[in-house]
Amino acid sequence: LSKWRRELKERLERLRCPPATDPASASPKLLALVQHLRETRPAKCIVFITRRAACRLLHGFLSAALDVGCWEVCWACREGPVAIARGRGSEGYSERQFDAALDAFRGEAGPGRHKVLVCTSVLEEGIDVPSCDAVIDFDGATTSQRRQQRMGRARAQNARFVEMIDCSDEGERAKAEARIARLQGWQELTVKELGGGARGVPPA
Repeated sequence: LSKWRRELKERLERLRCPPATDPASASPKLLALVQHLRETRPAKCIVFITRRAACRLLHGFLSAALDVGCWEVCWACREGPVAIARGRGSEGYSERQFDAALDAFRGEAGPGRHKVLVCTSVLEEGIDVPSCDAVIDFDGATTSQRRQQRMGRARAQNARFVEMIDCSDEGERAKAEARIARLQGWQELTVKELGGGARGVPPA
């Protein structure tokens, strides 16, 4: 693992990524995300994350952590400034960048290639990619509606929906598991009251 961290740090330095993406300070949750992608190797995967700045940082981290020859990583958030870190100012994210990211993700992956789109809640609705076979909720949806919308982005047959939990803190883990159970309960109740018919994606 230490060798992998050194190689990743060198890649990040070449890409001039912000210090927050330093693998030496990467959380177990980040490393688990990389491991999950490498093991499952989805053709097209959407990763939801809450904050705009974190969206850019996660894009930089995954771009360096995943083999560029096999993986294509892009990111999308709402148009406007994206603060990177205190004292570093902010960078803008344009509508052109947004359209380019969606076009890249919708395009054919090609044999042996995989695509990852890191995004904020801006893509909970309005994106339909039939070949998307995986959705990862990195931070966790706060409402049952948002959870169901994120699940609905996984459109391919046998698609998977994964909710990530930080297991390094037992208290936080218990809270996250309780939140997921509560949202799952509300989601099932809503589907039942609406008469069913909703397309479900089995959680991993």
